[in-house]
Amino acid sequence: MKNAVGRDIPEALLVNGKEVYQGKNYMDGKYLQKAAPCTRRYERPQESKIVETLADALRQCGAKDGMTFSFHHHLRNGDYVVNMVMKAAIEELGLKDLTIAATSLGEAHDPIAEYIEEGKVVGIQTSGIRGRMGQVVSEGKLKTPAIIRSHGGRPRAIEAGEVHIDIAFVAAPTSDCVGNCRGIGGKSNCGSMGYAMTDAKYADHVVVVTDCLVDFPNMPASVEAIDVDAVVVVDSIGNPKKIASAAARISQNPRDLMMAENVAKVIASTPYFKDGFSFQTGVGGPSLAANLFLEKYMDERGIECSRAEENRLAAGCTGVRRTSGQHPGGVVVVPKEIEIYDVCPVQHPADDPDSDIITTHFEYHSIDANLLKLDELGHDDPTMLRALQDITGISPKQVPLGDPKVMSLFTSPEALGVTPDQIYGCKSGTLGIPEFGTRFVRGMLEETQPHTMEELIRIAGLSHGTDVWLGNAQELVKSGQAQLKDCICNRDDIMNFLIKQGLEPKMAFTTMESVRKGKGLKPEMESAMNEHNTPEWFIDSCKKIKYMFPKGHSVAYVTMSLRIAYFKVYYPVAYYKCYLQRNLDVFDASIMMGSANDILEQLVALDDKGKDISAKEANIVTMLEILLEMHARHMVLLPCDLYESEVDQFVIKSDHELLIPFTAIPGLGANAAQVVVDARREGPFISVEDMLKRHIGKATIELLRKFGCLKGMPETSQMSLFDMM
Repeated sequence: MKNAVGRDIPEALLVNGKEVYQGKNYMDGKYLQKAAPCTRRYERPQESKIVETLADALRQCGAKDGMTFSFHHHLRNGDYVVNMVMKAAIEELGLKDLTIAATSLGEAHDPIAEYIEEGKVVGIQTSGIRGRMGQVVSEGKLKTPAIIRSHGGRPRAIEAGEVHIDIAFVAAPTSDCVGNCRGIGGKSNCGSMGYAMTDAKYADHVVVVTDCLVDFPNMPASVEAIDVDAVVVVDSIGNPKKIASAAARISQNPRDLMMAENVAKVIASTPYFKDGFSFQTGVGGPSLAANLFLEKYMDERGIECSRAEENRLAAGCTGVRRTSGQHPGGVVVVPKEIEIYDVCPVQHPADDPDSDIITTHFEYHSIDANLLKLDELGHDDPTMLRALQDITGISPKQVPLGDPKVMSLFTSPEALGVTPDQIYGCKSGTLGIPEFGTRFVRGMLEETQPHTMEELIRIAGLSHGTDVWLGNAQELVKSGQAQLKDCICNRDDIMNFLIKQGLEPKMAFTTMESVRKGKGLKPEMESAMNEHNTPEWFIDSCKKIKYMFPKGHSVAYVTMSLRIAYFKVYYPVAYYKCYLQRNLDVFDASIMMGSANDILEQLVALDDKGKDISAKEANIVTMLEILLEMHARHMVLLPCDLYESEVDQFVIKSDHELLIPFTAIPGLGANAAQVVVDARREGPFISVEDMLKRHIGKATIELLRKFGCLKGMPETSQMSLFDMM
């Protein structure tokens, strides 16, 4: 059947009341019957709607084959919730023939493509599909036609009953224990949650998924508790930094820019393009680019538009980025005879124009040939050494750099009293040692077997360079063409070697600078090297290098690493406390307090993911390796204690015991933990009721109960005669 613009639409698509497009104003005056939402009555009071897992929430909502699950896309390419829910539904509950009704789907949801190919997901209703999902749908692998609606058409279709949502999953940056949720606060702040509101009103069931549980009531709520059936607390609902995805930034794509320019031409050709006109664009990259082209026409004709659109766009930028990327350690040095005002614009900090602080905003590469800039950066390693000094009383400067046991860690874990079999096959003792703890560098240690500080400095240079080890020095060492001591490891090695070969110092320096910046060798450089009998392997190695580390940095890093390694050998409980403290954001008491076998099983499961492992999961692997080593060294992590745990500090209880902090409990924030610590100063809690009276929130109490902190505590302060018998 042909539509109003002459396009032939297959009859098979015209089911369930669907019609072809029949021209402008065709629907004008027609009545639509709104669908009534299916709601569930609750007569018994509910203290909490929190359930343990997404699978539990699905079971509670009666999830079954053929259902439609809805999601919003306020987290855009940072969203984790769609993947987590579909994995629980398909892999844990074995559901199939599912339909996803999301406001938008992007590259963050690439894993769903596999479920489409397997026939587990058979329907998609959304406003846009990007990434691998879009590719799979375009290839015709979705069993039913994908339905694409505008953002306005979607809620209309829900209200009219064209889209029936069985379970709506609402990713919420904050929620209380009964489901009042908002897009503001927590660690995944996304702002408005308007897309989710219609879903919550019309879905049969609503599940709030949050990574930050706050005290009741969480008001004003975008989605209110009356519409919510279950609340699930997860480690993270998404990455808020990816909200400003490619769709929400001005496009640089030539095709998009061509479209944007043509749109601006069309607008400028209309009779409405005159003083006082108003217009609105979408948030997509091409739409935003149209503003730039339109501005040119406005300037040419002296036209001013309504400030409404300008204000709307400005409001849309709120919360996306508030700083200029400056840091207080960036210092521009100018000669004494001039002022900074003579060369750089002087402004206030970008996030606080009313501040008394004066700062310089300038793209440094525009002036780097004339002025010196110093970056005084903070560093985790000195911070950790200071913490170790505070615990042990030993100054880092007193630590010997040539201790035999410490040096042996770079080739064997024996000095720690463990074997490789006990620590997941790791053949060194450098787990958690800065610069030498990653799997990549541990592999280098295994191949090179260093025994001196000089060799460690070389390895530090190799590991920080680009195309210096892999496919370069590694092959030279394996083939026997060169030993580690001969390879180019730090940028200084090039200049020193060439001067030794007889090259003029200036030529040697210029060659080093060219190679270390990835510019390779110029003909005159290679000619000079050949004239002075430079080995062919050395010349080839220079040609491959893209970036090189300075030796001074390598020396500083290795020095700190050796000092930290000393504490790991001789003061293990202090070392592990400081390591865990440094990586508290990765530590999760829900998965990291098990036995050595539990830890090992998780490591194997994560490693099985191969290249599909996420950055977050890779950090978890690193933490699990350390915890496995702690088990092998008979170190014990004690569970959270209501009276002894601190807010965010691990507490040393003995020479082999560490007590975890409150914030190691997922979902329990520092502010809520501080309330507990302040309240316990008033004396022991006699009941849960007593905790509530001391202003500890219900959400906090639920989390403490879940992790065993309230064992034996009665619910009420009232005492019966039977309690006294």
